[in-house]
Amino acid sequence: MVKKLTFGDSSSNLRFQYCFFSRDEHHIFTIQNPLRDGNSYLTSWDLNNNLEPVKTIKLHNHAITATCMNTEGTFMGLGTVDGGSKVVNTRYVEVDCQDFAHDLIVKSVSFINDSRHLASVSADYTFYFLPNVRPEGWFSKITKMWVAAMIVIWFAMFINNQLGLF
Repeated sequence: MVKKLTFGDSSSNLRFQYCFFSRDEHHIFTIQNPLRDGNSYLTSWDLNNNLEPVKTIKLHNHAITATCMNTEGTFMGLGTVDGGSKVVNTRYVEVDCQDFAHDLIVKSVSFINDSRHLASVSADYTFYFLPNVRPEGWFSKITKMWVAAMIVIWFAMFINNQLGLF
């Protein structure tokens, strides 16, 4: 099947640079770079719905120069023309973390085996390991506090039963 991928009026100023299939094979992800100066974008396309765009996000103010996908298909690693490294969560189609550790263009990116770090290599002969950590939400914090409180209560009850202090 051949299909021309277009979205909105801005597609004439962009070129489709990279393409990845999702792990479940229901979506494809494309990265569109500007022809000259401009923003780069990531679009998720639904393969089951006549290749309609599901979500498009702005990735960066400049072109994306290097990409990779982790083995599970849950994260996409990106390198930028101005020395940045980014990790995109493909489940939510959003940037999880980023850093600008290089002075020149990022030439290659790759995930470490467990996907906890994104390695990037630059034209300035440097390499960098970007920790792949998603910001912690309020639900996670509340859950951790609840578990800690339950452990303290259980420990107090255990001491009370053993020593009969309370």
